[in-house]
Amino acid sequence: MKHWTQREVRTGGTVSPESVQAEMTSSQGSIATLDRSQLPAACIDETRLKLYATHRMYSDATLNTTGEQTAVDDATTPLNNWKAFTYQEYSSGWTTVATATLTGFKGGSLFLEWSGNAYVYPVGTQVLLANVECVPRYVRLRVLVAGRVLVECLGPSQHEAFRVFGTGIFEQGDLPVLFQVRLTDTTYDDIVEEHTTADPLMQAHVYSMRYLALGRWR
Repeated sequence: MKHWTQREVRTGGTVSPESVQAEMTSSQGSIATLDRSQLPAACIDETRLKLYATHRMYSDATLNTTGEQTAVDDATTPLNNWKAFTYQEYSSGWTTVATATLTGFKGGSLFLEWSGNAYVYPVGTQVLLANVECVPRYVRLRVLVAGRVLVECLGPSQHEAFRVFGTGIFEQGDLPVLFQVRLTDTTYDDIVEEHTTADPLMQAHVYSMRYLALGRWR
């Protein structure tokens, strides 16, 4: 059925720019879906929407149950060290320290924030040669969602709190999330063990981890 639309005649026989939009809106109402401008005011409210119809929030205040990373926790460190990353146990590259799954994601915009505390052992910034300056070390941070990088940053270099966040567009389905860290690679002259007992020295640790994610699809 033909839907007539009004056109404002202009000089030279041209029509108003709104005429094309008006015809499309009219067709949507009869063929596909109602345009929002055609719906009565306040005809849809929260009481008529199903749960998670427009958005969903995900969170975990204590990732890994305690909020502490256990991916690399060398138990042979000295008593005054944490069971944490050592270069004897940490090979290099990105290490997953926590995981999460965003279930029931309906496809659309995702905001995700990861926060916690990171500690870089001060001795790890020293070298054996007295005339060489301290070398900064970092705990780099990265979040992967469905195998894609959402956010990555250099991260803390001392004992600091961190908060990283990013946004992206993702497909419908359960989205796996990986929270990863990467230490600065060691060099030939780094202090990596206790000089008398040869016990491995901790190099870094991550704890008090939590995350918040918000999905929007309407």
